[in-house]
Amino acid sequence: MKKYLLATLLGAALILPVAAQAEGSYLKLGVGESKYDRGIAEKNELATSLAFGFAFDKSVGVELGYINFGTLKELGDLSSTSIQREAFYLAGVGYLPMTNSLSFFGKVGLAVNRSEENFSAFLVQGGESTTKTKPMAGVGVSYSVTKKIAGVAEYQYFGKTYDIKTSALTFGLTYGF
Repeated sequence: MKKYLLATLLGAALILPVAAQAEGSYLKLGVGESKYDRGIAEKNELATSLAFGFAFDKSVGVELGYINFGTLKELGDLSSTSIQREAFYLAGVGYLPMTNSLSFFGKVGLAVNRSEENFSAFLVQGGESTTKTKPMAGVGVSYSVTKKIAGVAEYQYFGKTYDIKTSALTFGLTYGF
């Protein structure tokens, strides 16, 4: 999982200087709470996100991003399970400006969801790693503090994989180039 993050950060470091020259591009960092929902039980973990986007105009854009949902740990009497999820996504973004500073947005796209599950029971240990491509959707609000910096709150839903729905509510900052 660390290889994917390293590859993403390296790619961003190489692309960012070129992309920063484009009017309407932005970098978004977010931190918040992820939700692992199994239907009968829900658990919350720390979520972190990083995205690069480009707004074609005030109403339409595109965003490429990464989100880490944290590690879900469950302990039983004689067993333990840990699940770590992350996703890379590409989404179309629609903006609804309310004022010069405040705008709402929605996004729809595809996410490559990666899940790593490790378990142990008695003396038996095992693990499984899966990757699934699923639709994703999100809604949020953005408030511009300056011409280049905005505060962002957003909810993103990444679908259901192996009976667990994954979503995140994050708060962060956007820096426009």
